[in-house]
Amino acid sequence: SSARCAPHILPGWSCQRSLGSWGSMAPAASKKQEQKPAAAEAPKAKKPRNMEGREEAKAAATMTSEEWKALQVGMTEKWRQPEYMQKPHIGAHNCYRDDTYEIATRWMAETKISYRPHAKSPGSKSHVRYEEYSKATSIGEALTLGSWPADWCWDYERGFIKVVGPLREEPIDITRTTDESDITDVDRALWRWYLKELAKNHNLKIEDLQGKCSG
Repeated sequence: SSARCAPHILPGWSCQRSLGSWGSMAPAASKKQEQKPAAAEAPKAKKPRNMEGREEAKAAATMTSEEWKALQVGMTEKWRQPEYMQKPHIGAHNCYRDDTYEIATRWMAETKISYRPHAKSPGSKSHVRYEEYSKATSIGEALTLGSWPADWCWDYERGFIKVVGPLREEPIDITRTTDESDITDVDRALWRWYLKELAKNHNLKIEDLQGKCSG
């Protein structure tokens, strides 16, 4: 994914002191970007689509395509996307919005949620996974059932998740938490994932960023 996919720094996280403030996190320019444009090159051939596990996914489908299509009637109206998703967005379809980062990083293990039933079409690996983790009624359960922060962002932006609460006032900074028993698996998963996104944006190694975020 491109550097522009990565999030802004959120208030309350110690990375803010080292890398900038909320709203000022423009992608760092790499040496490659600073060079003068080179002569046009022939377009690279597309990598073949990864079909590994496709047959297994089809076999594991919980319903036929016809049954799934029938279940989708009226669902878009009942499970609407967040309003900010209507705004223009620069970046690939899998680049999450800053609003999404700001919301998702405030979720906790006990945050109550509900998933849109059967949101993903049968015959794909994502359908099999979704049918399993969408049974969750909290973020903690969703993690236990095999979903991750990137899944939460993807599903939230598409209206597949409704969030009831509670939410943190701001993201937890685990480097400033003195009692490790207060840190949940959800907190750790969100922290690791967010650091990875920040490292991508700043052209850093995640080890370098961990140093900045623990100071």
